[in-house]
Order: sequence, then C-alpha cells, then structure tokens
Amino acid sequence: MRQITHLSAGSIDEACALLASHPGARILAGGTDIMVKWSRVGFPDMTLVDVTRVGEMKGIRQADDCLRIGAATTLAEIADSPLIAKQIAILAEAARSVGSVQVRNMATVGGNVCNAAPSADAVLPMLVYEASAVVKSQQGERVVPLRDVFTGPGATSLEAGELVVAFLIPLAQSGEERRGAFCKHARRAGMDVATVGTAAMAAYRSGRAVKCLVALGAVAPTPVVLEVDPSMNPEAIVERAIQKASPIDDIRGSIGYRNDMIRV
Repeated sequence: MRQITHLSAGSIDEACALLASHPGARILAGGTDIMVKWSRVGFPDMTLVDVTRVGEMKGIRQADDCLRIGAATTLAEIADSPLIAKQIAILAEAARSVGSVQVRNMATVGGNVCNAAPSADAVLPMLVYEASAVVKSQQGERVVPLRDVFTGPGATSLEAGELVVAFLIPLAQSGEERRGAFCKHARRAGMDVATVGTAAMAAYRSGRAVKCLVALGAVAPTPVVLEVDPSMNPEAIVERAIQKASPIDDIRGSIGYRNDMIRV
C-alpha cells in the first residue's frame, strides 16, 4: 500500500488554494467511490483535499427562483429532505436507490456527479430538471449546465484546480406545473448499479404540456439527455432515445437487452 497525503480544508477558498498548490490532488467528500477506485488501480500515492468540514458546501435551501444543493450534501440528506420531496420528488427517489443506508450516509451528491459514472442515479433527475453546477477555483466562479459537465466515463469538463461547490435547480415558473418520473432497472432490488436508468420531466401550463425532457443512464459513455416535443407520441420518443443511446455489452446486460429496457 502506498502513501495518502491528507489535506483538510475549512472553507471553499482554502480548498481551492490546496487544489492549486497540489496539482493532481483529488477531492475527498464521502469517499465511497474514490477509495474503491484507489484499490482497483493498485494503491498509488495519492493526495486528498478533504472538504468534509466545509459547511458552505453542505445543505439544501431555496434561493430566489432555484434550489441550491451543496455538493457535499449526502444522498441520505437529499432522500430525507422535505424541500426536495416537495419540489423535485424524483431526486429524493433516485437518492434512495443508491447503495445501502451506510453508503447514502457517506456518499455526496457532488461525488455522484463528479465520479461521472454513466450509471449514476442522482444525476438523471437533476438533468431533466435542468440543473447547473457552481464551479469555483482561484480564478473565480462559473456556472455550468450539468449536461455539459460529462465528457466520458469517469471524465468531466472540470479544469485543473476547479471544485464543484453546489448545484442549482430552477423552480417551476409562475403558472407552471412540473411532473417527473424516475425508474432504475438493475439486476437486484437494492445495492446494485443500474443496467438502465431513466428520468423524465414534463412542464404543463393550463393542463397542456409545454416542455418535456428525458434522461437515460448506463446506455452511453455519458448520460443521454433528450428534449422532445410534448406532442410526440411515446413510440416516437422511444425510437429517438434508442438512436441517441450507444450501450455496450457487459456483465449487467447486452446491447440488445439494454435497448429493450429503454423501450420498456
């Protein structure tokens, strides 16, 4: 076993300074992904910037016309949040589908996103509700649409020294009603990675659908997001989703099986 250098940050600014002064350092929040990955690659030397004491990166609150979720907020907190249940119930549902109780008590929403696994459950509801990531570094702050964060399996568009500190999810506009759905298909009922994951959101005005977004997980190198015409029939939406997907054969399912599950 090699050496871990552990650096603890007390604020966002301190975390950004540590990332700038230690190129290649990794963020430690819950540790449920990074420690597993470390073992798989042979325990190389690793520098960790620990953000578990950074209060600014935790919590869920309503800010103006959006929900702000700290990147270090645990999935258990999201699953149990009355505010999430009221505004984006499918995000709470997706959070409850991740791992075990013990994992959800440690794992963070920022880790679920930045790990960039194509099968990440909590990512899909955030995508269909058009979330953005708040990214900070010593050079300043930028807000990035969540769909633009993912570039490949385990890869993101974040630059060296950047830290995701929060997520912003727009609330429904006046006179608008939003309805969402989440479905995870896996080999087991619990503690399993999705074979295919889906989320959808439709926005209504005066009882008429005016916007519809669909997201798919575990069927391409990155999550797939479709904005579809609400007037399209379900069969046409399914065909478009299959065209956008590029699943692989692995131990969880074949290409054909995944395409069948998209259809279901």
